[in-house]
Amino acid sequence: VSILGDINDSALMAAVFQRFKPEVVYHAAAFKQVPLLESNPFAAIRNNVLGTFVLAKTAVQYKASQFVMISSDKAVKPCSMMGVSKRIAELVLLALSHDGTIMKAVRLGNVLGSQGSVVPLFMRQIAERGPITVTHPEVRRYFITLQRSLEILLTATASDATRGIYVPEMGHQIKVTDLARYLMRQFAPDSRNRISTIFTGLRPGEKLKEDLIADDESIDSSIGNGLYCLDIPPVCQRELEHEIEILAQSVQHFDGDLLRSTLLNLVPGYISGQSPSSVQPEPKISA
Repeated sequence: VSILGDINDSALMAAVFQRFKPEVVYHAAAFKQVPLLESNPFAAIRNNVLGTFVLAKTAVQYKASQFVMISSDKAVKPCSMMGVSKRIAELVLLALSHDGTIMKAVRLGNVLGSQGSVVPLFMRQIAERGPITVTHPEVRRYFITLQRSLEILLTATASDATRGIYVPEMGHQIKVTDLARYLMRQFAPDSRNRISTIFTGLRPGEKLKEDLIADDESIDSSIGNGLYCLDIPPVCQRELEHEIEILAQSVQHFDGDLLRSTLLNLVPGYISGQSPSSVQPEPKISA
């Protein structure tokens, strides 16, 4: 059953849960485009953080057995609005996990074949005989296939662990330039020496490489199928809910200074590429 709506709409979420009584919730409703979120920090926090909070609270209220959120390696040592918003979403799940509803977050790298993946872009550029655009010659990313990501989510769901953050075995990070060259060899072997590569520079919020585990985290146990549960510091629900209220106020009033200070309270290691106070409020559309 498809329902069009907003996860920030608490009345709609309650109605959906009351009607369908889901046992397992897979939460993938997130904004993920890094540069776009750098320019729209209030939208990033409203959807990725406040929406997760509403959805998770509703799952607890209506006694869903599990809540599984797709997180990101960008949540580790975040330097972007996308990364810090996903990190706070992880904290929400850790704080709200109850005996009745088991909260889990699964950190994934770049999912090949998903919407927003770099592969379709490279394929289009190769078909047009270039140039191929890469942000930086040394940029590296974890890549995972769509099929493998689904296997990981099912493994996390089947796990008996009570709550936590899960990370899959993803091997070594791959140079994005090497991925581009591989695709050229596979799909345009006769023209790979004639297709140029342009390095456009790292965009706001982007890193040269990502991490799967933070400095204050460690692997606690193996779940199986190449998936691990992390040993993580506890999160106080009362304190987190207080900070979420302040975040909601900053979004409501487009208060960039308040937003930034609250983000730093929640994620002390967060390094912002751009101050939210320098970003204009989102325009209000009128008929």
